[in-house]
Amino acid sequence: MEYNNNFVLWRIGDHIRKILKVDCTTCFSTRGNYTRICVEVGLMRPLLAKFKLRRKIRHYI
Repeated sequence: MEYNNNFVLWRIGDHIRKILKVDCTTCFSTRGNYTRICVEVGLMRPLLAKFKLRRKIRHYI
């Protein structure tokens, strides 16, 4: 699966929380090895440690 696809990153971000933006510099792999996604985090809710994608449990870095 291509994780540098902008649509795929928005879908992954929607599973985490409300997505605000995807960093285009890291999205197109011009800088760094990981793509950064900015999500809105509610302070009254606990942070997620992992999520499920393609039937596998993934951990946040």
